[in-house]
Amino acid sequence: EWKQLEIHIGMSPSVADEYGWRGTNEGIKLKSTSGWEDVGTDDYGFSALPGGFRGGNGSYYNMGGYAGFWSSSEINIAGAWLRHLNDGSSGVDRNYNGKQNGYSVRCVRD
Repeated sequence: EWKQLEIHIGMSPSVADEYGWRGTNEGIKLKSTSGWEDVGTDDYGFSALPGGFRGGNGSYYNMGGYAGFWSSSEINIAGAWLRHLNDGSSGVDRNYNGKQNGYSVRCVRD
């Protein structure tokens, strides 16, 4: 669903398949219009807020400047894909991390 969303808001399919920071302004289109240092436009009602993440040690990091969202796609039993948005970047990061970390989840209505 993440790739479908990214393509819908303007990312090319080939770029959506890459990992790391990708795109041009897709991250800005997903960020809420408040709560960020570099405020988003929230063009599609996603309203991403900079909630930070929970590290594997139980501590919380980057609240107010970073949003991380789990994908439903696993890498293996210990890790899964996720997307990052942060202050200072207009794109969307596609990466993976261990499941011991805590990221936000967005549900998709069928």
